[in-house]
Amino acid sequence: MKRHFIAKQLAPERVDDAFPIARAAVPGLTLERWRVFTGDAVTVGDRASPPGIMVVENERGYIQGLCTYRLQHDMRHGTILAVDDLVVLDLVDNGAVAAALVDAVEARARAVGCDAIRLHLAEDAKARPTSPVLYEFLKRTGHAVDAVRLVKPMVIPVR
Repeated sequence: MKRHFIAKQLAPERVDDAFPIARAAVPGLTLERWRVFTGDAVTVGDRASPPGIMVVENERGYIQGLCTYRLQHDMRHGTILAVDDLVVLDLVDNGAVAAALVDAVEARARAVGCDAIRLHLAEDAKARPTSPVLYEFLKRTGHAVDAVRLVKPMVIPVR
């Protein structure tokens, strides 16, 4: 039996349901921080322009994939849809969940007139149990490494 997945914007009433998937992308994430983060990005219905949070649900309504996105302007690529925190969870076939999420992201990018999509995967994306399939899927569908992204957390010393 072929499984069906639906990609859509995260609705306000599903924020807590999406938390376990978000936490898979960001292991130290707290529910409180997730709720604050989703405040500006969650919408009822479709929004004409980003930022947003897209989820993939299976036929029973369980969330199995998630990504956050926003519109940016880039000197190299023009207008881009910057996608962060892309994660898919599926014990049977990560490719189907990934395909539904990436197709929805590409549709969103076209809808808002983007010239390119930039996906940010965590440094250890190839090592995570569900990520090798996602990484290989992205490469097969035209995504390529464009740059290395560095981050330095600004930790306030405790005195």
